[in-house]
Amino acid sequence: MKDHSLNTPWSNHERISLGIDVKSKLLLMVILSSTILFMITFEQLIACYFLAIFLGIIYQTNFRSVLAKSLISLPLVFSLSLLALVSRTRSTTLTFGDFSVAYSPMELAFFYFLRSELLVINALEVIESEESFFDIIYGLSALGLPRFFVNVLLFMYRTTLDLQLEALRMIDSRNVRSHGQKLGTSLFSYRVIGYMVGAVFLRSLQHSRQRKDALISRGYTGQFHVRNIRFTARGATILWLFTILSLLVLMSASIHMLSIGR
Repeated sequence: MKDHSLNTPWSNHERISLGIDVKSKLLLMVILSSTILFMITFEQLIACYFLAIFLGIIYQTNFRSVLAKSLISLPLVFSLSLLALVSRTRSTTLTFGDFSVAYSPMELAFFYFLRSELLVINALEVIESEESFFDIIYGLSALGLPRFFVNVLLFMYRTTLDLQLEALRMIDSRNVRSHGQKLGTSLFSYRVIGYMVGAVFLRSLQHSRQRKDALISRGYTGQFHVRNIRFTARGATILWLFTILSLLVLMSASIHMLSIGR
């Protein structure tokens, strides 16, 4: 189970320093995401899927967890692909440099679906490779992300944990008081669910105010003091190699491995 505490133990940082540091992972995620956005062929898309798998192996990521969480984004990704399908009635040409590919509306929607899902998997691999999501936030801070965005991301994640804990407590409490009886499909059941959702948000708001007062009383000035995250030798090496590989993928538009979209 991942550590959700605010302060990540130093042993985790020392263990991570022996492999790839979080700053290198975040930069690799940005490079691969940028490469994906410039892709116009299915061949390049498949090559980037292999690159993502390669990075996941290096990160020692739990691929089962990544795939399970990527399923949550499927409705949104499918909706965007469906929007691209219904908004175009003619074939569309994608251009990169001097190379262009024509796609039918169905092929374009399928291309957007695969590309969007790859972006999600790319981000999840980095998140799942760390012991705690707070390490991701600290890495973004070390890379120079503005303090405002770091604080917003940090408190959003902490509030999400509060919502999850409150919902679990409320569900357990209801199960105890109702002797395990499940909610049905009656109007009364929907009212109970609505009250539970409202109570969760109200309690979360109350906890947020308490956390704000606690931070101010302890001298919080808008900046969290965390241990400096340095680039490791392995992380810097893989970062350079992957940058070269990404450039080669972008330059390989003339290599045809599939006939889809031709």
